[in-house]
Amino acid sequence: MAPTGYARRNWLTLAAVSLMAACKKTETASEVKPPSKEKEKEKSQEIPRDAIVVNELQLDYSIVLSVDDASRSVNEQFAFRNGDRFRFRLRPGFEAHIYLLSRGARQKQYTFLYPHKDIKQENPVPPKEIIEIPGSGTDWLMMDKVSGTEQLVLIASPSPLVEFNVPAVSIERDEFEERLGRVERDYRPTSSRRLETGGWVSILASRGPKTAMVVRLPLDHRL
Repeated sequence: MAPTGYARRNWLTLAAVSLMAACKKTETASEVKPPSKEKEKEKSQEIPRDAIVVNELQLDYSIVLSVDDASRSVNEQFAFRNGDRFRFRLRPGFEAHIYLLSRGARQKQYTFLYPHKDIKQENPVPPKEIIEIPGSGTDWLMMDKVSGTEQLVLIASPSPLVEFNVPAVSIERDEFEERLGRVERDYRPTSSRRLETGGWVSILASRGPKTAMVVRLPLDHRL
């Protein structure tokens, strides 16, 4: 028989081990405890990671250059020469009101390339519909002999813009800049990004109560 002091220490050790086991069991039970209703509610209210992407407006454009009876896609960094023939392709990812205007290096007004009387498709343009500018597949825009920067401005919005939803075929430069300034101020998206793939440039912008996508396309026209 062991001494009394040893028996007391042994009993205390067993009691400590039992207490630790009970604590571990309680901890394990709490780990597998199902989430509370408050936690489930918080999780259900989390914004999905791709919510902003889903709520983006997308506008695709392509500049097609005619080369020796063939064609290839270029972007606005391409250096154009006298006599170069090219056309635009536009493809909105939403029902869009589109406006494309251009101004030559020495011109004092912006001219509508779209909408245009020679293009059957009118605003609003259905999603994924491709617009060819100029309208006929055999027609091309052509760089003249006046070098400089050709200023093009592409605008797209889910709703018509009173600033550009006009019957006029052109707008004086100062008036145009004033109207464009109002659109950029009142309809500016909170965020936007640019992607380029497969001959298309894609502009993606966050959708808001009032949103307009404005893309400036200065084309470098050399001799």
